[in-house]
Amino acid sequence: QHQQHQQQQPEEVAVAPRYSSRPASMPGIGIGGALPGPEVAQHPQQPQELAPEVALEPVGCSQAALDELARQHDRLIGTILAEEEELITAHRQHIDMMVELIKEEMVHLNNVDRPGSDVDAYVTGLDRILRLKAQYIGDIRGRVDLFKDHLQQEDSLSRKFQSLASSSS
Repeated sequence: QHQQHQQQQPEEVAVAPRYSSRPASMPGIGIGGALPGPEVAQHPQQPQELAPEVALEPVGCSQAALDELARQHDRLIGTILAEEEELITAHRQHIDMMVELIKEEMVHLNNVDRPGSDVDAYVTGLDRILRLKAQYIGDIRGRVDLFKDHLQQEDSLSRKFQSLASSSS
């Protein structure tokens, strides 16, 4: 994938790019033009957080602190891009599983509509299907929530970087 190679370029950091403004065709290029390294794809669900010393840095911060924010932003963008692909794939699989369960529900409904049908089998089948649907929805919901958290972290990190970069100019 597009996270396989890492480019080293001098870190010229003026303004952190925003994930939300990334065109769909643009690869995961972060601050300073660096592509996220392969270590990001290995742990896509670990939230990236600011190091305490950077988070408490006074407003007039050093270039080193800005560089560290840029690296954190690049790692977070890599995580977001990996999760985005995983979420889309998981969503497609979720829809496929739900369609199969709906087909199974229709079979149970058709069977219970027949005279002398086994209502216990209908209720047991319906209960199993509803439990599976709830589990599948919970799974995809967890992925969506994690993805939203990372988008919010990226937004916060980007705003902090922009604020610090403009105050140190």
